[in-house]
Amino acid sequence: MADQSAARPKWIPVYEHRAFESQGKEHTSKWSTEIFSEGPAVSKEEFVAKVTNELAYAPSLGGPYLSASGAAIDDDTLVGKLFDLLAGDKEKLTKHRMSTRMKEIAGIEEEALTWPTFLSALEEA
Repeated sequence: MADQSAARPKWIPVYEHRAFESQGKEHTSKWSTEIFSEGPAVSKEEFVAKVTNELAYAPSLGGPYLSASGAAIDDDTLVGKLFDLLAGDKEKLTKHRMSTRMKEIAGIEEEALTWPTFLSALEEA
């Protein structure tokens, strides 16, 4: 994987943590630390609350540009749909399951979920 360093993120990484030994770098995904800050699994209600209220917004290069104030989530219906897409028929979503499902959606060889792939998966769900 090419160096993806940038001032703004270009993707949603599908991994929890990665070490890029040849570059002397490592990265822990924001979703794995902010959504799962209190344990290895969250309910749908907890997921929606974490994403809408606690996950810090960072504008990306890959999707439509939104300012922080314009990115507020007023209707959490889509966040609930995202939980259903990731958790399937489970009542709780684990870090491992989230990583696995995002990797399936992104494509098995991909390290990240791009905006078009992310949007397409939500539209199909």
